[in-house]
Amino acid sequence: MKTRRNGFTLVELLVVIGIIAVLISILLPALNRARDAARTTQCLSNLRQLATGAIMQQSEKRFIQPVSDGNVTNRADQSKTKYPRYINASGLNKPVDWASALLPYLGEKYGRQFVGNTLQKAVFQCPNDKWQNGATNGYYGGTNFDPQLDASGNFVTDYVPISYGINLDLTVLRDPGQSNQSAFETGGGGFGGIIGVYKPNVNDPRYGGPYGDGFEGRLDRVKYATDTLLFADCGVRDYVGGSPQDRRDSLYITTNYTHYNGGPSSEWGTLAGIMRASWLGNRIPLDRHDRSAKESANNIESDNGIRGKINVAYVDGHAESVRRGDFTRVWVSPYKP
Repeated sequence: MKTRRNGFTLVELLVVIGIIAVLISILLPALNRARDAARTTQCLSNLRQLATGAIMQQSEKRFIQPVSDGNVTNRADQSKTKYPRYINASGLNKPVDWASALLPYLGEKYGRQFVGNTLQKAVFQCPNDKWQNGATNGYYGGTNFDPQLDASGNFVTDYVPISYGINLDLTVLRDPGQSNQSAFETGGGGFGGIIGVYKPNVNDPRYGGPYGDGFEGRLDRVKYATDTLLFADCGVRDYVGGSPQDRRDSLYITTNYTHYNGGPSSEWGTLAGIMRASWLGNRIPLDRHDRSAKESANNIESDNGIRGKINVAYVDGHAESVRRGDFTRVWVSPYKP
């Protein structure tokens, strides 16, 4: 008499495990792609919100908050009433940073500061940004983000949790105290301070100098709003020293003297031209939305510029994912020919 067998044999169990493993190997890449696509979509939504907030600010104030340092801003706004300001821990009346200036147009109350505010931080953070982790996450905010102090006045951190950079070429002020200079940081900042915003057919394209009228946060002056970058994925760690506008972890995108870096002149005012300047291109996180890419602009050139992808919001408010090979069509300098 035969007895009924209960359970699996070892061979049958191994077969089932093998089938499950094959299914996982097939499904996992698809799940990863779906997850990355969802994160990219969320990132694009964030950038659209930032661009919409900037357009609303432009509509109300006729400019978006400039990113020049306090010395330059004070000279340009001697009454200290034109640009949004706050009182810092030392009791000084300071211009707010561009992120804080956007908060009222993102549903936050007036007067709130980005640092220490948890209500709207998600809008400033890309879910694919691998550096956004830990207590001191984020990227250096430049001179518009004061060093943070605790209740005892001790230095805490100068990093802020933001994944995106603003177009520096659009938002620096012309320094009234320097007639022939642009003014990201001059007058005591210690970093030099001239921004060489590329302008076609000009040998020394210093922003707002004798060759141009200066945009100074005036989005309504940008002639090609659908092609000109306003915000984009930005910031790569680790920290590398230098001027704030040239650091790997800075939150600024600029054509600062890209015309000295070779390559075709047709690229000089574009994101492609920025990639040729290591001090500017190395902050572009090419691998944020493309797993096959490398972070560094120096390394990516070995791929003939075909790998990498970032999200970009334009002056007209729309946002899109742009692959490395299409960076030539993303204009950064407001002086597009």
